[in-house]
Amino acid sequence: MKLGTLWFTNVKGLGDQTEVHLADGATLDLNFTGEMRIGKLYLDEKLQPAGSYSAVTTPKFIKGKGILKTQ
Repeated sequence: MKLGTLWFTNVKGLGDQTEVHLADGATLDLNFTGEMRIGKLYLDEKLQPAGSYSAVTTPKFIKGKGILKTQ
């Protein structure tokens, strides 16, 4: 399986009900300012609790200035 980086330049890149699954070796580059709201976030197949995720809190999986906000 080939893993890489998915880039977003806009907070509206994903819908607020979207489930995001990131495996080890995959990253999101959130190249925007603000929060992108999504439904659920899975890291290495583990559902993460509702909250905010960024390059500061989850540097293994997220890069850039933006924030993912889960419900």
